[in-house]
Amino acid sequence: MRWLLRILILAGVLQAILGVGVALADTVIQIEITATGNASASCPTVLTATPSSDYLINLTWVNATGNDTLGTVIRVDYGAYPASPTAGDLVYSGNGTSTTHSVNMGVLTEDIYYRAWTIYAGPTYSVCYTSATVEVPGVAPTGGVIFDTQGLTDMADLMRVGLILGFPILFGLIGVLRASLTGYVVGVVGLCLATTYIWDGVGTMLGIPMLLVIFGLLMSAMRNALSEGLRIF
Repeated sequence: MRWLLRILILAGVLQAILGVGVALADTVIQIEITATGNASASCPTVLTATPSSDYLINLTWVNATGNDTLGTVIRVDYGAYPASPTAGDLVYSGNGTSTTHSVNMGVLTEDIYYRAWTIYAGPTYSVCYTSATVEVPGVAPTGGVIFDTQGLTDMADLMRVGLILGFPILFGLIGVLRASLTGYVVGVVGLCLATTYIWDGVGTMLGIPMLLVIFGLLMSAMRNALSEGLRIF
């Protein structure tokens, strides 16, 4: 049991170190994004772009909620996302949830990038947005390297799990090595709180092993309490 705990603890600590970098990056990105626009506004969601022919693209989305919203604005650019709610070309502005965009994909040399923001009085726009991309047939990838953003997102989620698990696992290790009541309590409580997040974000792949680790810590605490006694710290 102890070798299993040590392996899980080492994995958690390593992921925690990586998770700190992800958390700091998220903070920097958030600070950069909220520098302009309506930071308290909610954003539209689930923007989809589906070509129905070589000349027509169907767009659908879900508007932001709130009585002060004036609708959604959608902009388009080619080769990269529109940098702001006033960049690129206007595709739609209003309270609807669908529209079409006429474009001749046969003459395009870059992919099509859509982005949607919520409109508020002023006008001001939401800081957050939703995006969609249409890949134009025959367009070669630029830069020679394609980054799988979904893969990066999944990696970031795993790093966050490591960050959440690192400290309670570390305290659990302190409890095991030092027979410390504080280490056991903090480790068990922290892991119990983290397990809820893990179950929702990752599923049983890590949820059930975490329950086993928590059970093992409780059994170890009982054993030490009966055989050796527990220190407070």
